[in-house]
Amino acid sequence: MLGFLRGDDFKSSTIAPVDGSHKGISKDNVFKRSADNAITPDNPPETIFDTYRTMPVCDRVREFTPEEADGLSELARVKKQNATATKKAADKHEVILKAEAKINRHGQRMIRNEAEFEVKTQGYKGTTAK
Repeated sequence: MLGFLRGDDFKSSTIAPVDGSHKGISKDNVFKRSADNAITPDNPPETIFDTYRTMPVCDRVREFTPEEADGLSELARVKKQNATATKKAADKHEVILKAEAKINRHGQRMIRNEAEFEVKTQGYKGTTAK
């Protein structure tokens, strides 16, 4: 049984290596980003502190023409609609990401359950062989 746990009986078996050489388990593999541009502390977006702004800074007193005022009224209407749409998109984006996080969490749980099953099954076989 000790040979089984060391993997000696299978000549470097990958069933139960104990020397840290598990296939597929490395820092680069375990902590691989979900996307190349995924946001992490080590990979913040270059635009992280950008500010959205359509109007130029009004840094002095000036008068506006009636046409400019009408244009600002139309721009204000469009921006209000876009702000509402952006909020809706951000809310749905959050819902999607939370759902995907749950899928990933449960998927990892399933993988762990499969691994635990395999360990138990191999242990039962080892006991039977003994």
